Amino acid sequence: MENETNNISISGTNALVEKLKGCREKKDQAKIILSQIQSEEDALEAEILEILQTTGLKNFGASCGVIVGIRNDFFVRQPDGPENEDQFNNWLGEQGLDRLRKVNYQSLNSLYRERLDAAAAQGEVVVIPGLESPTVRTTLTVRKGK
Repeated sequence: MENETNNISISGTNALVEKLKGCREKKDQAKIILSQIQSEEDALEAEILEILQTTGLKNFGASCGVIVGIRNDFFVRQPDGPENEDQFNNWLGEQGLDRLRKVNYQSLNSLYRERLDAAAAQGEVVVIPGLESPTVRTTLTVRKGK
């Protein structure tokens, strides 16, 4: 009787392992398909973005109800190296912004955007010592229409 229980347990475990193997193989195949779909999606987004930029359109509402648009995000990097960090920290001190000496990228972007808006209103250019000019990333936004 004990030998029979061991056989059932072993054969049952073998069956479960076989199912697991099959699931993992399906998952690996799905990952390959998903990667191919992602590549196709990236190519289509790049093509649509190029069309919008070339035609000067900010948004486009397609007949299928999807609205695509251009989004420009800029990112400011943390000061690179001790010399730039010192310049940036000195500037923060001069501006009365010592609390921002150790900021995360979101706070740094907000600070730069705030200064950029203020300078643009006065027709000036923003230069913050120790920081490089922001990097602009243009992406396509895709949302469902109403």
